[in-house]
Amino acid sequence: HTEATEGLISSFMLPMVEAGVDQIVLGCTHYPFLIPVIKKIAPPGLTIHDPSPAVARQAHRLLESHEIKAASLLPDHRFITSGSEMRLRKMLEHLNIMNPTVTKVAPF
Repeated sequence: HTEATEGLISSFMLPMVEAGVDQIVLGCTHYPFLIPVIKKIAPPGLTIHDPSPAVARQAHRLLESHEIKAASLLPDHRFITSGSEMRLRKMLEHLNIMNPTVTKVAPF
């Protein structure tokens, strides 16, 4: 939720808005984090299609078909960032991801 994020999203959305877009399909599972920013820029009545529920249902079907029960697995969250480690940790806390392993690496 930064001005830089809003500016970037605006640069992608404004041409679509000017062309009369009335629906947007989010093409990646991390894009739903941008829905509040998209809604600030989008015209009234724009429909946003979020793929996350369908992805979660398919993951569940695959786990069941391979007889993998999520309850039998202990979560092990590992993240690598070339950005701000503190910022990533705050975001993970906001997402309720507890005790993640965060590794800071040099930018490529």
